[in-house]
Amino acid sequence: MLRQLYEGARNYQALWSNADEFHQACEYFYVHIGAAEKDHKEESLQAVRRCVRDGGSLARITRGYDRHLDLVAAFWQGLHEAARPLM
Repeated sequence: MLRQLYEGARNYQALWSNADEFHQACEYFYVHIGAAEKDHKEESLQAVRRCVRDGGSLARITRGYDRHLDLVAAFWQGLHEAARPLM
């Protein structure tokens, strides 16, 4: 998701008069795409391995993951609705 956001942000790079300032504004993306997201992925996989003991545990993890996806979708929908009057 972050990589796609960064790719979208690049579409607006021309709005910065100084390329260095654009890249400074993108530091969040660089840090997370470069290292933090990889760490988060590994931490998530380790947590699932620890928690999966039986089908019931896997079912709880699946429900939690689905709920997480619902929250992410609601965030983007809310952002879209908030930005719509500005378009």
